[in-house]
Amino acid sequence: MQCPRCSGMMVYEQIFTSQGGLDISRCVHCGDVVDSVVISNREHPSYYIKKVFRGCNTIARISG
Repeated sequence: MQCPRCSGMMVYEQIFTSQGGLDISRCVHCGDVVDSVVISNREHPSYYIKKVFRGCNTIARISG
């Protein structure tokens, strides 16, 4: 699996907390962490977040 941010190599890990376990994918190059919640939030962003484009590569997130 390739990292969506940098196209680096992703490794699967299990993280255990006091609330239970969590399966994640982590990029060994940039450190990006992806789990089921992150994927869901990226596919369906909150309607409170508006994307405002400034220039060609900068995105400001404004709530409200």
